[in-house]
Amino acid sequence: MTNATKYNTLNYLLLVFILVFSASSHSQLREWFKIYADEKDAAYRMDHLCINVNYNNWIHDIDGLETGAFSLGMDIGVFKDIPLNKRGTLGLGIGVNYSFLNIHHNGDISYTFDSTTNENSGTLITPTNASFKKNKLYTNFIEVPIELRIRSIKQPRFRFYLGFKGGYNLSVHATRVTEQTKVRTYRIKNILQYRYGPTVKIGYGKVNLYGFYSLTPLFEEGKGMKITPYTAGLSFFIL
Repeated sequence: MTNATKYNTLNYLLLVFILVFSASSHSQLREWFKIYADEKDAAYRMDHLCINVNYNNWIHDIDGLETGAFSLGMDIGVFKDIPLNKRGTLGLGIGVNYSFLNIHHNGDISYTFDSTTNENSGTLITPTNASFKKNKLYTNFIEVPIELRIRSIKQPRFRFYLGFKGGYNLSVHATRVTEQTKVRTYRIKNILQYRYGPTVKIGYGKVNLYGFYSLTPLFEEGKGMKITPYTAGLSFFIL
């Protein structure tokens, strides 16, 4: 089994596990997350399991580099909700999040050798011949998000969650498919191994808008073109 097959299989198995587990253990999870919600005058707790369906893109100044409309990804996060007032309309959410995404683009990975440091460095450039069927960059992150939560208690519920998250890059690879070949590239030099930035979730009822802006670039500073990732999507709270 190739590394790419293992990578895709892991993502699908994790997603299936989360969906099955949340469906079959809804009441057990709810009991686990609430500590004193049944006590008299206890603050209300909510929004412990979250799934974000995302569109991902880059901000850059590289001439001719474009990203595709189907650059999708998903976040799966588990949160501990900590009420900050008596009713629970103000709270703090602290969690663990797994994020995987792919970005379709028309760029090419170019490597250069620095004779001073004896190191290879890679970056994205616009290819001279863009005759490919598929060209994607995949990344996986494990993250720690924290959110200041402002919400209503009664249904339909209003949410305004302003947060920040930081994460570590578990793996990255690129896939390029042409008429004749299919090439996967691993261990891409100087892809930054961490990211962090602000997040926001705002919604009414079951549908919430989600956004993330990375304060860190895609490549290490000074070792590649400046590319800043960002994410927009929909956020769903399972329980």
